[in-house]
Amino acid sequence: MPPVETEPQRKLASRSPKLIIAVAMLGAVGLTGALVRWDEKREEDAAFDDLALEQSRLARAVASSLSARLDSTYRETRHAANAPAQAGPVDGAFFEISRRTSRGGEADGDAATPRDLGNALEFPVSPREGVDLDVHVSLPALLKEVSAIERPGEVTLLVEPPGRTRLLSTDVREVDARVLETALASTSASVRLDRVEASSLGLPARAAFAGLARIDAGAFGRWGVAVVASASHERAREFRSRIRLVASSLIAGGLVFLFGMMSLRKQARDLDFARELALVDLQRRLDDRLVRASRAAMMGTFAGGVAHEISTPLGIIVGRAEQLEARAKDDERSRKGARSILEQADRIRHVVRGFLDLARGGEPVLDRADAADLARGAVRLVQHRFEKAGVLLEAHLPTEKWSIHCDHRLLEHALVNLLLNACEACERGGKVALSIGRSDGRVELRVEDEGSGIRPEDAARAVEPFFTTKPMGQGTGLGLAITNEIVKAHHGSLRIEPNEPIGTRVVISIPAPIEGRPHGHA
Repeated sequence: MPPVETEPQRKLASRSPKLIIAVAMLGAVGLTGALVRWDEKREEDAAFDDLALEQSRLARAVASSLSARLDSTYRETRHAANAPAQAGPVDGAFFEISRRTSRGGEADGDAATPRDLGNALEFPVSPREGVDLDVHVSLPALLKEVSAIERPGEVTLLVEPPGRTRLLSTDVREVDARVLETALASTSASVRLDRVEASSLGLPARAAFAGLARIDAGAFGRWGVAVVASASHERAREFRSRIRLVASSLIAGGLVFLFGMMSLRKQARDLDFARELALVDLQRRLDDRLVRASRAAMMGTFAGGVAHEISTPLGIIVGRAEQLEARAKDDERSRKGARSILEQADRIRHVVRGFLDLARGGEPVLDRADAADLARGAVRLVQHRFEKAGVLLEAHLPTEKWSIHCDHRLLEHALVNLLLNACEACERGGKVALSIGRSDGRVELRVEDEGSGIRPEDAARAVEPFFTTKPMGQGTGLGLAITNEIVKAHHGSLRIEPNEPIGTRVVISIPAPIEGRPHGHA
């Protein structure tokens, strides 16, 4: 009887697929979110890299502009050296040229050290031998033109003039920006500022990026330029991107959850339907088994009655046969006929008694027998049926003795049943082969035919009582069932399977006796 599912088992079976699908949905949503976040982070880093590169280019442009203006100033200085009368303020310029004044130290041309005048720097310049000039550079005027790149709260410009220890804004305020000072002292083209450093420069408290450039203005020393831009716009875009990420993840998760729930509900309905079908099928099979058991019990009772009724006419047949044998002393043919009647009657009596014992739950009495002798006896009993049907019966039997423990008449009857079934399955001109072999300590009696064959699903049910594939009126469905019960009573097994290329193979497998072990009851 197949095992019946308990309620906890059914609940566990129904929860397991749901749990797997739920975990798969969460994994899909998490993986989608992780991929989107990775892509958004990659885009964010690329945007920051672009911002840093842009500020670096802008710083180089500012530095180039300052370098050009300082070069122009030096050319004006050389011109003033050649025409001293023209020395003095230059109209519209950010510098003034004057004769050298005494101030503790002389300049040596390009290696001049400027004097800090607050909002201006004064450079000692000697454009030619014998001419010493001072160039007064106004920082606000110098930076006025390049300050146009500044945008309040977004971009700020810082300059590091020669001789100064701090950076200056375009309105000539000193700015405490150690990170930028350190970066300008190195060869970095850009540097990232955190929100605190950006806030100290008057920018929003967000990350910022500074582009760096350096120029060598000869007589006017070395200058540093830093263009600092806030990443607030990029951060705003990042925030909006995260909002979109969360929204898209929620939408994707909602859709996955919706479809997952629909799938779970459909699966639950399918599981319930399948379970109902399984229960209906189980109930049907149980009902069929109960019907077969009832029929088997009825047939057992009926067989007992038949056996009782057979005993009287069988006794009469035996008595008459004994009389015929006694009277036919001189007629050898008649005596053999009477002896044959007595032998078959005795066989009937033993077989019926064996069947009744099996029906009552008893075990057969086992004696040692030769498997080949058992097979030869079965062949003799069915030979005339094969000749009448026009089917060839071949027996491939071993010459040595292969002993088995069995009830000779019952096992012979089982083998006869198999041979007759094989004969009926073949058409005239067909062939049935009986052979004996050994496998894993067991003796196997094999019957192979060239009939129409058997389907695997029919082979699985062939030993069920009253199951038959023969047309109505040509089979009771009890032959293989009785054979199977006989084989099981001998602690053996009956195997039915399709034979290649055609036909059916039936194998009786009986344990071989262990030497030295007494035999008798199994």
